[in-house]
Amino acid sequence: MTKKKVLLISTIVLCVAIVASLAVATYAIWQKQTEDVIDVEIPTTDFNPSLKYIVFQGLDSEGNFTDVNPTSYAVVGYSGLIAELVIPSEHLGLSVTKITVSPTQINTNLAGNQIVTSMVIPSTVTQIDTGACANMVALKSVTILGEEEIAINNLAFAGCVELETFTSERTINGDRSSYLYNTSVS
Repeated sequence: MTKKKVLLISTIVLCVAIVASLAVATYAIWQKQTEDVIDVEIPTTDFNPSLKYIVFQGLDSEGNFTDVNPTSYAVVGYSGLIAELVIPSEHLGLSVTKITVSPTQINTNLAGNQIVTSMVIPSTVTQIDTGACANMVALKSVTILGEEEIAINNLAFAGCVELETFTSERTINGDRSSYLYNTSVS
């Protein structure tokens, strides 16, 4: 054999050996990675994108605002840009029992919100205070869940001029024409 043929065969063998070793190494890395894969289940049914923008304030056993040892929570505001507001039934392990206005949350009060188009209220909420959701000019739909009675104070949803649907299976303690004043569903 000539030197050129030997050199050519040696080069080909060397290239095949390099490609084979790369293939084996890649397979080994891939095999290791597939062994390390962990299946993670993401709960999509309970996903609430509006949750992180809801402003809560602690309540004492008489329903007054407190910062010390609350017994429940009130929704006092919303700072998000997500139009579908779903109020949770719990916050920090305690029930959410009220929707109200807080003098300390003037910039985030629900009243006057121009983003929210729909609101779902859980069964744990037993009271919606005067003006708490007033003048939410984009609000089109309110759904109140649960079976227990709920108290809705005068003017709670007053001025929600786009409101088309107000649904509740619960008995409402309040004057419908007053808490829905200046809406199309009053």
